[in-house]
Amino acid sequence: MEPSRRFIVKNNTDLNKYVNTPQQEFVEAIVFYNIVYKNNILNYSDFKKINIEIKPENYLLGLCDTIGELRRITLENIKNDNIEDAEKYYKFMEELYDFIMTFDCYNIVDGLRRKQDISRSLLEKTNGDLVYFIENIKLREILKNR
Repeated sequence: MEPSRRFIVKNNTDLNKYVNTPQQEFVEAIVFYNIVYKNNILNYSDFKKINIEIKPENYLLGLCDTIGELRRITLENIKNDNIEDAEKYYKFMEELYDFIMTFDCYNIVDGLRRKQDISRSLLEKTNGDLVYFIENIKLREILKNR
């Protein structure tokens, strides 16, 4: 965004609220892409290095949304009997969750508490799915060897 537009958006609260959701979606997409294709989580400072201005609260909320995408890809790997990738993506979910839970600025970041609660729920459900999947694989091995 060119400097004059940045100034207008930064200093106009009416316009500013329309920037939040797209920034969160952008963070979610870029972080998810980097996890899947580069096996790393982009830090907030990584966005600054590539000259992309993201509000810190939108980075945090975008990370929360990334956990949902990681659940989907974990379930897809479970469906395809790919235990290694399912576990890998679940570990990324845990890492993101541990990070987002270090923030308790609910009065400053609108929607943070709700997204943290949703992330916790997704993590717990995915953990159950993963445990069930691993036990299912063990059972299949036992039945195959009889």
